Amino acid sequence: MSGESASTTAVHRLGAAMGQHGPFGPGELAELRRMRAKAAPGPAFFKAVALYLDDLLPSSDPARTDHEERWAAILAGLAHLRSLHRRGAGLGRVLAEVRYSEARFVRLMRMNRDQLLDELPRLARYLKVKGQAVDWSWAASLILTADTEGADGVRRALARGYFSKPEKKVS
Repeated sequence: MSGESASTTAVHRLGAAMGQHGPFGPGELAELRRMRAKAAPGPAFFKAVALYLDDLLPSSDPARTDHEERWAAILAGLAHLRSLHRRGAGLGRVLAEVRYSEARFVRLMRMNRDQLLDELPRLARYLKVKGQAVDWSWAASLILTADTEGADGVRRALARGYFSKPEKKVS
């Protein structure tokens, strides 16, 4: 992603904090992993909002609730990935490398906001099981732009990564 956005910076800061236990204890990380975007968030979510996200969220409803739900899915994914969040490991390319099926990838690219709320934590669990590092800011961009004019650009970038030729390793 060129010219890092405030949301991308927040994802990297949150990823680093979760990977190093930062301000989140084991119980709080477990709470974030179990969190469902459409359910009432718990204290760990609001701690993350206060420490990292408050300036990014609209101040009034219903826009604030919409953004909180999107960020709940992002946080749940980060809580699963923890130290597997790595800046620069593009989501599209990573999914191709772990042989995430093309049909599943196409379905992911067509999902709307509500579908992504459920899918992102599942995707993070999938990558965790594979032990695959990924830059979760791409997943954040996918859901933060879902159902907006910016969605097409994010989806195109992810598809370029997924369908690009693998980089040759120099030995």
